[in-house]
Amino acid sequence: CNTDGSFINDKTLTAAGWVVRYSNGIYRGAAQATGKRVQRALESELQAILMALQHCWSLGYRKIIMETDCRTTKEILQDNKLNFQVYNWTRDIREWSKKFEAVEYRWINKRSNKVADKSATSNPTRVSFLFHNYVPNNITSLLQEDYVLSHSN
Repeated sequence: CNTDGSFINDKTLTAAGWVVRYSNGIYRGAAQATGKRVQRALESELQAILMALQHCWSLGYRKIIMETDCRTTKEILQDNKLNFQVYNWTRDIREWSKKFEAVEYRWINKRSNKVADKSATSNPTRVSFLFHNYVPNNITSLLQEDYVLSHSN
């Protein structure tokens, strides 16, 4: 599950986007959601991960790799580093992670996270939640690019 959070400022609602794929790249769905107002971009990234975890749980997934293009987020979650500015977000993510059989957090290059980025930034009406069971036209080529770039290393 690739995630991304969109943060403009602390007076604007955040947005989140994520895409769920099998390890072989097969598309399972993408989502867009409007989040809470937060103080910093890091909180927006963590909020996106939390929403994606909750959504993946509701879809029945129990083993998941969460990928983010925010290295700090990955370091906090994977390495269990404390950051008191985002403690409540990390606590909630860790509690949700316990529900799964396996959760791994990975950092990926921003170039390989275009679908999640597009989903987070292309919600002009700020719909609270939208799930795309079928591939939307605006991310078709991005799915291919993400897959190729993430498997070229």
